Amino acid sequence: MAASAMPAEAEEAVRRVFGATRDGDSSPTSADTVRALSALESLACGSMLAKQDNKSGNACCVGDGPCTTIWNAGALAYRCRTCQVNDSSAICPDCFNAGDHEGHDYSLYVSEHGGCCDCGDELSWRREGSCPRHGGPGAAGSAAMEVDYRQEGEGKDRRGSSAGASTAPGFAPEVETNLRCLFDLVIARLLQVVLSNAAACHRRGSSALSARLAFENKDLARELLVWVSAKTEDSQTSRALACDSFLRPPRGGGGVGANLALSGLGALACAGLRKVLDENGGLEEDALSLSREPDKQSILLLLTSLRFLPSSLVDALTTCILRLTYDDRFKRVFTECMVVGYGRVCDVEMLSAVNEESGGHLGGRSMHRNFLTRLTVQVREE
Repeated sequence: MAASAMPAEAEEAVRRVFGATRDGDSSPTSADTVRALSALESLACGSMLAKQDNKSGNACCVGDGPCTTIWNAGALAYRCRTCQVNDSSAICPDCFNAGDHEGHDYSLYVSEHGGCCDCGDELSWRREGSCPRHGGPGAAGSAAMEVDYRQEGEGKDRRGSSAGASTAPGFAPEVETNLRCLFDLVIARLLQVVLSNAAACHRRGSSALSARLAFENKDLARELLVWVSAKTEDSQTSRALACDSFLRPPRGGGGVGANLALSGLGALACAGLRKVLDENGGLEEDALSLSREPDKQSILLLLTSLRFLPSSLVDALTTCILRLTYDDRFKRVFTECMVVGYGRVCDVEMLSAVNEESGGHLGGRSMHRNFLTRLTVQVREE
């Protein structure tokens, strides 16, 4: 895919967010990050991935897999003892109203901690209780929606991939390569920001609360998480690519055929992350002490740094991980990481100290409790 000319404003945003810093640079803003991601997305696959809109609120998500609607505390949701597979299963009002629950044992409730819709996920919700939009009775043809950016041609099925050719069907090979490179870039940059702040806290001997208040590039990190969540909301294909990037050690280069600009930025981000880890060996050793399996390292680095994250980042991370747990492999690996890292994430003494330092403000304990509650409920059946 040939690189197209990038407007000067977008090019500068890409440099500020993902490129080498210059003297006098200020921290990238949310607007810088959104502009840079949009430019790189167009570079990777034109406007095709951008067709997945970032939905908010409690609107039902229609896509090529289960409903991925996520709600916060205080939202309304439904439980149905006739359809649910376990006690924590729930679906959003849109999916409930679109399905057939006449005569079922159901209840409408106010979610205490937040959650995500299980409609279409047969590990959590019976197929006959799912709505037609997510593979339930009355679904037209395949339960999966076809993506607009599929490759069509001889030797390809209508989902756009040869048998066994890819773990993420639905993309033309060149687009898939570029998207892998883009997800690698975004996740490496996210880890670099998080771990740089954790390292600074260790060097200063600061408390967790001080680290949250002094967290640099908070807006950048949040927008990266929001972007990953949005791009993995409706498509199993892009979700599989994002999970692959989380479940292998960060790498640059993008592979054969990747867009050169994306490859160069990816190599720069991975080099920056490696530099942070090499200069602050305790961060990597902390994660390696829990597990040395390569597919767990990125997740464990985030979990062991969780106490340094401000509440807006923890909320964005929670939503992002919930979205990715619709991928079975990611859900399994994340569950294993939570098991081995639970003592670090749920450090009661540290959380109590944070709460006391904050004078009950900033949601010190509740922020972490919400992360634990929402994600533990989601992975408990594993």
